[in-house]
Amino acid sequence: MKWLTLEETCSRNIEEANALLQWKSTLQRIPKPMQSSWSLLPQKSTNSSTNQNTSVSPCTWFGVSCNSEGSVNQLNLSQSNVKGMLYDLSFQSIPNLKYIDLHINELFGTIPPQIGSLSKLVYLDLASNNFIGIIPPEICFLTSLEVLSLFQNKLNGSIPHDIGRLKSLIHLALYTNNLESPIPSSINNLSNLAYFYIYKNKLSGTIPPGIGNLINLVEINLSDNLLFGSIPSSFGNLTNLTWLSLFSNQITGPIPPEIGNLKLLKILNLSTNNLSGSIPPSLGDLKSLSHLYLHINQLSGSIPSSIDSLSNLAYLYLYKNKLSGTIPPKIGNFTNLVEIYLSENLLFGSIPSSFGNLSNLTFLLLSRNQLTGSIPPSLGDLESLSLLALYKNHLSGPIPKELGNLKNLIGMVLTTNKLSGSIPPSLGNLTNLEVLILHGNQLSGPIPQQLGRLELIVLAIGLNKLSGYLLEEICNGGKL
Repeated sequence: MKWLTLEETCSRNIEEANALLQWKSTLQRIPKPMQSSWSLLPQKSTNSSTNQNTSVSPCTWFGVSCNSEGSVNQLNLSQSNVKGMLYDLSFQSIPNLKYIDLHINELFGTIPPQIGSLSKLVYLDLASNNFIGIIPPEICFLTSLEVLSLFQNKLNGSIPHDIGRLKSLIHLALYTNNLESPIPSSINNLSNLAYFYIYKNKLSGTIPPGIGNLINLVEINLSDNLLFGSIPSSFGNLTNLTWLSLFSNQITGPIPPEIGNLKLLKILNLSTNNLSGSIPPSLGDLKSLSHLYLHINQLSGSIPSSIDSLSNLAYLYLYKNKLSGTIPPKIGNFTNLVEIYLSENLLFGSIPSSFGNLSNLTFLLLSRNQLTGSIPPSLGDLESLSLLALYKNHLSGPIPKELGNLKNLIGMVLTTNKLSGSIPPSLGNLTNLEVLILHGNQLSGPIPQQLGRLELIVLAIGLNKLSGYLLEEICNGGKL
């Protein structure tokens, strides 16, 4: 190890300090702590010799840290309200920088290619600023980099072709920019990558199958791009994955059954694509899954019985597909369920009475299917429910009086079915109810006066066989 003389240390301190001060002089807005501490004036001290040595050292400046040799190795001005450009910072004059965190400021202009000279840099966070232009290819020279975070800027162009050189990279976050072109195949070389976020861009092309070889991946989010082609079956190799999100792309083909190998997966979001075929039974092996989002695709066939194994499921979104068959009754055993969206499919059969066990359920949407039979009275046990939507099915029989127990219900939409009998007076107990839509059924009898207690915003009860008059309390007492 080379030990620097005092003269060399002071010379280096002066160079580093001058580089930082030169950058400070170009900033349009400087936070007060930076304004007061970034100075070559002697700091207050009882030791004059200490004063002399520290007067040119930036090591005590706001947001600046140094290594054991007194050289600047960290610059952390995150969330400091700094406004200006980064282009005027001479990175060559601060060669020992290992850590740069400038996220959540108002930095603008382009990212200077000179940043590629920082061969010791391990952490670079320029997120949530206003940077424009391309990601400089020189960033790929930072082979010690473990964290690269450039999200929420206005960057365009492509992901640098040689990004695969950053083999130490663990965390790559480029989301919410305007990046275009395909994902470079060199990404397959990032064997240490654990967190990969490039969503909300304009990336096109297919998903590189080699991503499936990045076995250290824990979270991957490629959503909200223009990706097409199929989901690589190699994704089944990512056995450490807890979050896989590919929603809002143009992905086609089936869901690969190999996805069932991802035993640690908690969130699977493949929604808003053009996926076809059936839901693979192997998804039932995802015992850790809490969020399953497959909505707005072209999936067909029945909901596999293997889904019965997903006891940790909290969010089940399968709406806007072509799913047929019956609703598996064992879904009613998933007591962690918070939201069920099965609307706009071809499901038939009855609503499982076991759904009454779902004590945490807040949303139950089964509308626009071909469901028959009666509404189970057990749904009245869903005390957390805020929205019940069963419209446009073939449901018959009465509206269960037990639905009057749903004290947290805000919306009830039962329109366009074959419901008969009277409107149960118990619905007047739903003091939080704002939307009640019952039109297009075969309901009969008078409108219960108990509905006058409600402060409804929407009430639709036409196209039935109701008799009598609309209560004055309903017309004048609420918000209609």
